[in-house]
Amino acid sequence: MVGYNSYKLNLDAHKSVPKTEETMALLITDECIACDACREECPNEAIEENDPIYIIDPDRCTECVGHFDEPQCIAVCPVDCIISDPDNVENIEELKFKFEKLQEEE
Repeated sequence: MVGYNSYKLNLDAHKSVPKTEETMALLITDECIACDACREECPNEAIEENDPIYIIDPDRCTECVGHFDEPQCIAVCPVDCIISDPDNVENIEELKFKFEKLQEEE
């Protein structure tokens, strides 16, 4: 039971971290209707058409850091199928660094 309590304390502490400190790359769920709205809005071209749903390339997704105050794909998604990807946690500095590297590619 001690392990569970330690895990719970760490989880609770993680939940209280503000978005500006730690964020997660985005993920498109199975609810995607492939409407193309998100792909058109992504400034980093991180969203690709896939069958049957679209996918987000975590190496290109900066959650719109460097472009906008919030992820544009989430703002335009008509079915709210874009969520945080717990397998790709990044802090704001990492997202800014990724943005700068992507800009150098252009």
